[in-house]
Amino acid sequence: MKCSPFHSSTYSLILILLSISFSSKLSAQDFQRLYGTSLDNNFTKVIQHGSNYYVLGQDQPAIGSIPHATVTRLDANGIHQWTLSLALPSVWNDAVLTPSGDLFVVGSTLPGDATNKSIMGLVSLSGGGSFTWLRTYDVPGREGLSRIVRSPNPQSSSFPYYVLGSQFDANGNAIWDDAILMNIDANGTFNWKKRYSSIDDDEFSRDLEVLPNGDLIIAGNRGTQGVLYLADNTGALIGGIAPSGFSFTYADIAQSSSGGGYAVGNTFPGFTPYLMKYDNNLLTVWDATISGLTAISQVWEESSNGGIYVTGRERI
Repeated sequence: MKCSPFHSSTYSLILILLSISFSSKLSAQDFQRLYGTSLDNNFTKVIQHGSNYYVLGQDQPAIGSIPHATVTRLDANGIHQWTLSLALPSVWNDAVLTPSGDLFVVGSTLPGDATNKSIMGLVSLSGGGSFTWLRTYDVPGREGLSRIVRSPNPQSSSFPYYVLGSQFDANGNAIWDDAILMNIDANGTFNWKKRYSSIDDDEFSRDLEVLPNGDLIIAGNRGTQGVLYLADNTGALIGGIAPSGFSFTYADIAQSSSGGGYAVGNTFPGFTPYLMKYDNNLLTVWDATISGLTAISQVWEESSNGGIYVTGRERI
């Protein structure tokens, strides 16, 4: 894959091991359990907190209803402690731990149309799971918050959190969006919000990674062009890369213990999944296609042995 730098219906979930060796030591008990009810319930993301776990998900309150966003607490053995559910149709898309062990969550109300709102909140362990605060934000048209990170080197130490999202592009096609980036504190107070507007459909709100120096990598696509943008801690776009010659979108990025990072994405409308390795300057080190997949969603590195893992979906 050539990248160009620029400046300013049965499915199964599969785990693909791209490194042969595996010898990691787990800090928590192994377990396998079933949760939920006879209605539509799901888990979407696990955040380890010490030897315990926060789990994002959704719960359907009644047959035929739109699911509501949930945060569930499990102990080290996978025993259910509590579930905190919103009282409206919604989804939590991402979360990050605060230094005190609370969970900062971001998402949106549902359905994802012109009536929906962005939501964020701070979940505390007190009282068996509760919101310290919960807020909705509303601009005209469709919107949502997709990723949140805590920066080790923010623009202001009082505002260490960066939130990536999208909102309706009123100047484009009815299904087009603009990417947004917000800098906030642990109380949800804004330092600033940036809206990246262009004449294209800006869908580069798919993933957000923060680097040790406070720079941010923002991933997705702008129109039919896949993009990895590099932004500084003020939100200014200072560089990036884009695969050339075909339509592409990035799904996920992860840092490497040896420097640089990995990314996964796919071509469209014909689906060809890619795994890519980049150096610290976002220059391509190597790339590879993965046969058999119909979706690709996540990449990460096992730091103890350098193993690379990818999650995706295949038709069987």
